[in-house]
Amino acid sequence: MEVSCNSCGAVNLLSPDHTSLTLCCKACGNPIDLTEIANTLTMESGLSLADHLKATVISSGVGSNPEELPASLEDRVAPYVNPDADNMLGNYRLEKELERTPLGRLYRGEQIALRRPVFVFILDEELAAEEECAQTFLNEVRRSAALMHPHIARVYQVGSEGNSCYVVSEFIKDDSLEANLQTGKRFDLLTIIQSGIEIARGLAVAHSMQLLHWGLSPKNVYLTPQGEVRITQFGISHALFASKNSKEKLIRAGYFLPPEESLAEFSPQVDFFGLGVILYAMLTGAMPGQAPAASNSATEATIIPLQGLEETTLKIPRSMSRLLQKIFSWEPHERPASASDLAQELERIRLEITSPPMPAVKPPRTPAKVNKRRYKRFRTDMPMKISRADISREQQDEYIAKLENLSENGAYILTASPLPPGSFVNLNFEMKPGAGSRVEALGIVRWNDNTPGNIGMGVQFLEVSTNNRRNLNDYVDRQTAYDMVNTLANSALHKAILRILAQNWDNTIKLENLMRSTGASKRLFDRTLSDFEKNGLVKPMGNKLLCIRPVSESVEKAIEELLRTSH
Repeated sequence: MEVSCNSCGAVNLLSPDHTSLTLCCKACGNPIDLTEIANTLTMESGLSLADHLKATVISSGVGSNPEELPASLEDRVAPYVNPDADNMLGNYRLEKELERTPLGRLYRGEQIALRRPVFVFILDEELAAEEECAQTFLNEVRRSAALMHPHIARVYQVGSEGNSCYVVSEFIKDDSLEANLQTGKRFDLLTIIQSGIEIARGLAVAHSMQLLHWGLSPKNVYLTPQGEVRITQFGISHALFASKNSKEKLIRAGYFLPPEESLAEFSPQVDFFGLGVILYAMLTGAMPGQAPAASNSATEATIIPLQGLEETTLKIPRSMSRLLQKIFSWEPHERPASASDLAQELERIRLEITSPPMPAVKPPRTPAKVNKRRYKRFRTDMPMKISRADISREQQDEYIAKLENLSENGAYILTASPLPPGSFVNLNFEMKPGAGSRVEALGIVRWNDNTPGNIGMGVQFLEVSTNNRRNLNDYVDRQTAYDMVNTLANSALHKAILRILAQNWDNTIKLENLMRSTGASKRLFDRTLSDFEKNGLVKPMGNKLLCIRPVSESVEKAIEELLRTSH
């Protein structure tokens, strides 16, 4: 091995007869520190110090047998030599075997150059020996290296060395989710749902790049110390389908295959099946039981997923059970359509769990104290859909009722089974005559009426969307205007007074002149005029009368239309 002197630059040959880790330069006589040079060579090439020294001795003519090295030299370099050459793979030191399966071996390792911990997965030797399988492995993992997502472990390097194919990825921690479950670790319901959401979001990004995991299970999912999910080994299982014994190896490795994998009907729904296994395992603390093949479309790894959910101490909502049943559907098209849809379903379940219960509204002490007129502004005749909102979704039954009276504040609804005061209801109806003016609202029953022939309930509106509120107010205002004008035009005297008022808005007129112009008696005139006063169109001021212009444009337009048609 040639070594340059740092002092004079002369080239010296490392001979086997020196007794220290320093070499005296033949040109200038200054010492050369071999330790620094050997460490530099190790960092650059990835080879151990012993390999460099042996190569130097052989080039000096000592011989090719390592046993010919002087004992003193071996003793002095021993602290720098890797005690087990099999523990090196390129520039990575394999520190601890974490898992061994029929698919390969997973190690915790160290990238020597950067001194950072890594995962090193080495493909099974039999699989690596199959050219097509090895090439598929390398290609698929290279594609997965493009994935950039906080819930997917980064791939640092993929390659082959000798007969080994390997992938180096981001290190999270030694124990996978499966290892945590096997040691008895349990998770609360919100943590499980949040983990499912994070996995689904990671899958959504991968699927958008036409990448499937193919072997998602608790074995390749890790939780960071902060509780976040990391998915590892993307695409590794895909390579196994190029092998003749792929299915047997997957099953022996403990993976759960969806039924369609035996028919090679691959789709994103394959990964959803694996996510279902993860959720089930986290909920119950055990892996799903396996069922024998039921037909030629099933595999030995088809599972019976929902056994044991009832036995867990967690209060699993029915919506979660239904979602798992959907994920484990025998037919792929019956599972969620996309990973984004699956994430949204889980978010809805989380919201269902975390949302505070509906407030208990204290019903009125006696129905008589409720202002029933607030919900009977004008009569109508509309079919509507109604369902109870203060019970679980699966118990909510929608039925048809009749909307008899309507106002901005609420409605009076005819129904054969009125709900008790304090009940929350969902309301859905389309207003007439405005086509397409649909209103969806949340209401509360304030009172009910069990009078024969008029069984119903008064419902106060609690929540109405902005658009629906605008439609509702416009409709109520318009209908109220027509109802009021029709009331004020039910006699010739009413119409005569209304015509005079419309000509004198915002002005005052003498009561005596108004009565004389109508030709009515004082008693009839006063009784008729009270109808206008009740509706806010006039205000007596001694012997005069103030004509008040209607606040609502709808009322003014209705009056103009009435006077025009009755002229």
